[in-house]
Amino acid sequence: MFLNNTLKEAAEKYQVDIHAYVLMDNYVHLLLSAKEPSHISKVIQHIGRKYVPYFNHKYEKSGTLWE
Repeated sequence: MFLNNTLKEAAEKYQVDIHAYVLMDNYVHLLLSAKEPSHISKVIQHIGRKYVPYFNHKYEKSGTLWE
């Protein structure tokens, strides 16, 4: 549910259309379109900013996930 809610929130905020997505074991495929191309990267950035605290809380970790 995390990705569904976060992706929907980001798409609405940045006016991006979600055409399809597939959740795999360790990655996600997204098919998105936007009138402003930079908004797609903002959606991905938004998801990342929400995912790190979610992951850290869930697995009792701290800090960054990707370096």
